[in-house]
Amino acid sequence: MLGDSTCSSPPGYRAFLNTPFPYQGHHGGTAILDHQDIPVVALQLNSPLQVVAVKVFMGRSYTVCSLYLPPRRFRQFLGCPKRPVPWWSAACTKAVQEKRAAFSGLRRHRGDPQCLEAFRRCRARDHRVLKEAKRAS
Repeated sequence: MLGDSTCSSPPGYRAFLNTPFPYQGHHGGTAILDHQDIPVVALQLNSPLQVVAVKVFMGRSYTVCSLYLPPRRFRQFLGCPKRPVPWWSAACTKAVQEKRAAFSGLRRHRGDPQCLEAFRRCRARDHRVLKEAKRAS
């Protein structure tokens, strides 16, 4: 969605915006501000990422691009999958899940020595399982 936004630009400037979800609050996006005295043409890009590009004419033609690379979780939503590793196994998944559960318990019960010890054991097991899986591949 390239064009004007509901927010105003600074006086004397134009904003070229790409907001992925314009009516759902703050969800990132990209923007390019240019001075109104400089001739500019907006470029349409076909990309699942949040990107804005303009062609600026100042004696020569320049292309300016603003790109936002979202966190890994959102990249998966856009269809950019994680790169799988050949050594990953069900034991690796289980070890990581147990470590996360232990960390969650540690956060809920700060200062509890039993939760701290459980997290340390799970973290060590996770490290050992992943290391063994890498070595075995």
